[in-house]
Amino acid sequence: MREIRPLEPLAGDIAPSVAEYTTPPLYSDEARVRGIEGVVLVRAHIDASGRVSDARVTRELGFGLDQNALVALRQWRFHAGTRKTTPVAMDVDIEIGFTLRNESINAQIANDMVSLVGPGVTPPQTVRVVNPHWPHGSLTGTVVLDVVLLEDGTPRIVRILRSLRTDLDDIAVEAFAQWRFSPAQKDGRAIKVRMNAAVRFHG
Repeated sequence: MREIRPLEPLAGDIAPSVAEYTTPPLYSDEARVRGIEGVVLVRAHIDASGRVSDARVTRELGFGLDQNALVALRQWRFHAGTRKTTPVAMDVDIEIGFTLRNESINAQIANDMVSLVGPGVTPPQTVRVVNPHWPHGSLTGTVVLDVVLLEDGTPRIVRILRSLRTDLDDIAVEAFAQWRFSPAQKDGRAIKVRMNAAVRFHG
């Protein structure tokens, strides 16, 4: 992340700042192959408690990076902006940079303390599926997500691996966030696991 700028600052305003950089912005497969670098600009509302809402992309890079910027941003925790030392809600522009130089570092952060589904790990089982709803007629395609399943079987979406289109990616992320799984297990205990998941739009 490069910068957070309030949209309409007043005298004495201090912009919000990141308190916890939970998930870094990660590359989609297509963007990595194409060597895309640059900045996604996101306009967001950060309330007086530091929570993010109404985040939307106002300057795009495409190739799945716009949605990955939103996925990361929505998981960060912020210190609220202040006006004369009092926490206040602010509308801000947030620059989220993508550079291939940082890709391996960001991937390592995202992999921290997470097992992969494989030998010795009892894989999770799907308990509830929520299908994506596209309201504008027939559509067929698949969004592939990189996800972490927490110890209670709740998914946390890390990034878009294969994108359809920004608005469709957003619908897929929203639908998959409502899926639930039985926990993956290793040596008889529930663990976090990282895996890929496909969300399909059926025409």
